[in-house]
Amino acid sequence: MEIKRVILCTVFTLALMLTYSSTTRAKSPGDYWLQLPQSQRVSYLVGYVQGVDTGVDVAPQYKGTIFESFLYSSEKLKSSMLERATELYQNRLNKVIDWKSMLLLACSELEGESKDIVEERLRMLRALCGFHFAKKDKKPGDYWLLLSQSDRRAYLEGLIEGIRAGIFLKEQQDRRMLDLYEGLFNVGSEIEAVAGIVTNLYKNPANRIIDYRLLFPIAFLKFNKTDKATIEKLLKDLRQMERNRRQPMMAVVNKLNKSNFLSKEKAQHKKQEKKIPITPFEVIKRMKDIPKILEWSKNKHLIVSGPEFWGIHHIYIDSSLKHVIFCLKPDLISDVFIGTPTGAKEWRKYDKDGNLLFSKQLNDNSLEWKIYKDIVLYKGKMLPPKEIPEEPYWGEIVGIEIFNDYIDDQWIVSKTKELYNK
Repeated sequence: MEIKRVILCTVFTLALMLTYSSTTRAKSPGDYWLQLPQSQRVSYLVGYVQGVDTGVDVAPQYKGTIFESFLYSSEKLKSSMLERATELYQNRLNKVIDWKSMLLLACSELEGESKDIVEERLRMLRALCGFHFAKKDKKPGDYWLLLSQSDRRAYLEGLIEGIRAGIFLKEQQDRRMLDLYEGLFNVGSEIEAVAGIVTNLYKNPANRIIDYRLLFPIAFLKFNKTDKATIEKLLKDLRQMERNRRQPMMAVVNKLNKSNFLSKEKAQHKKQEKKIPITPFEVIKRMKDIPKILEWSKNKHLIVSGPEFWGIHHIYIDSSLKHVIFCLKPDLISDVFIGTPTGAKEWRKYDKDGNLLFSKQLNDNSLEWKIYKDIVLYKGKMLPPKEIPEEPYWGEIVGIEIFNDYIDDQWIVSKTKELYNK
């Protein structure tokens, strides 16, 4: 009974983040899976498993990295990545590099990484991967060159979806889900058999409404000889879950009585979210300007509008790049975040008279920010969850003033009272 509860919790949570491929023309996920050649099914599953593992590993360091560009690749960028990876594998020295690392390297190069940095990363990857693959008769690059273009594309799609799922699982901080997927990470050479089990499960037309990404853990359990009654019960619950996916999510949660991943308040908040005015690709492109932006931001007072739960707020940055954010509230209690160019290190609350009511040291991922000349991006565990976990909140910079003071505790108290008296 416990294993059923864990699996159902896991796949339901994943269901909140899944979207069906826009290229899928079949009537259902199962029909789409069955129309794929076996080689593409295996390639997709290999990519997905490696992606989940990678997503769990990179989640804490994910923000602002090449993964943002990789996860939101356009069709053109995906094709270019596959072409560039294939070109790089023509060099026999590069054949020891694993597929995932090669595709990420190709992505960074296509997104404007300098030639010197790309060459240095190639040297590092050859050294790291050579330890595992140098003595093997056939190396990752050899296998890649034997694949059809469709198989390569299936691997890339699986890798992207898997990284998304891994990041999502890690951010849920639910050890039950991560323990379940540990087994899937380690499926190794048996992955072709697991892909075959998914295919067999879809031979029952009733199962074809279930997304294949939700069937992967079920197939793994079946591969490991989980009893038939448990598998059938899980499949029955998954079928019902998929039928209910068009219902409001809160109704599904209440019916399953498994978790409260989505509250009414969160659902209401989702309706109010505004579309972010900067794409992940633009974020990557702006990364090269970060040193200039840091220099520009010194001795500045930025007046920022949004996100909605903060409204108008104030960011002060002194000559040493110490950052303070003041969020004034109608109850005359201000939230003050003190930190660095990347995020908050301390959270305080003051009343309108500058009396300290609360103080707490923060972890690195509690509240993070990226400041540009036009907008500020915010992410972190302190903020309300979003439907797309990796998408940041944002605020528009509506005013800029020169700020020549030095930030210390005395100044923070003084500024709190001043802002309330304006």
